Amino acid sequence: MVLHPVCILAIHSRLEPAMATPTSDVDPSARLITPDGLPLAIIAISSIFFMLSVVTVALRTFIRIKKRIFGLEDTFMVVGTVCLSLRICSLGYADMIS
Repeated sequence: MVLHPVCILAIHSRLEPAMATPTSDVDPSARLITPDGLPLAIIAISSIFFMLSVVTVALRTFIRIKKRIFGLEDTFMVVGTVCLSLRICSLGYADMIS
């Protein structure tokens, strides 16, 4: 299907007002923006599930070591959890020192 140039111009002229440059009411000197609404909910839910996963990995590791059945998959799980935890901590620390 090929559109006629007049149709393309008509479509473009209808979209143009919506594509205006966005205005920002954020202070450029502000270092942090306080989340509210959906961003706050995403942060809260992510934090809850991260803590649940850390507790789950810790309990599973404890039991597997206690029963002497700690395997390769457990090693990968612990290494992945430690790497994720260090990454999350480094992001928070980087925000504090910059």
